[in-house]
Amino acid sequence: MRLHVGQPVPSFQARSDQGEALGPATLRGHWAVLHFYGKPEEASGPLQDFEAAQPEFERLGARVIGIGAGTEAEQARWRERLGLTFALIPDGDGAVARAFGLGGLGARLMPRARRQQTFLITPEGQVSHHWGRVEARGHAGAVLETLRLKVGEARA
Repeated sequence: MRLHVGQPVPSFQARSDQGEALGPATLRGHWAVLHFYGKPEEASGPLQDFEAAQPEFERLGARVIGIGAGTEAEQARWRERLGLTFALIPDGDGAVARAFGLGGLGARLMPRARRQQTFLITPEGQVSHHWGRVEARGHAGAVLETLRLKVGEARA
């Protein structure tokens, strides 16, 4: 079942490539951007864009987390190659993607454009926005703009 705006983050447990345990409880208390992608090589543009925008996400109190189909070793290689500083979750078995209603991100029949999806999560642990289709470039800017609006609404 696909998640909708207003629903709570589903139950999941994962370990980032940096060894950090992540789940709904660890996301609470700040905004979170969960960017799902199939294989890192298919998502290098958006991942690099999120990295370039990382200071602004941090300034707004948001944490960026990438979740990709692959092993911890593959994620670590891409982190190094792309110079990423935010957490990556290896989701080779697709458990986290399925918890968010995305099915298998590495599915051969799934178009590349649908493998990359992003969720903006509120500090209270609810889905605030969902991008079901991600453009190769400019996506991080769109997420950042939505986050600015949401943070502004929350402060008003």
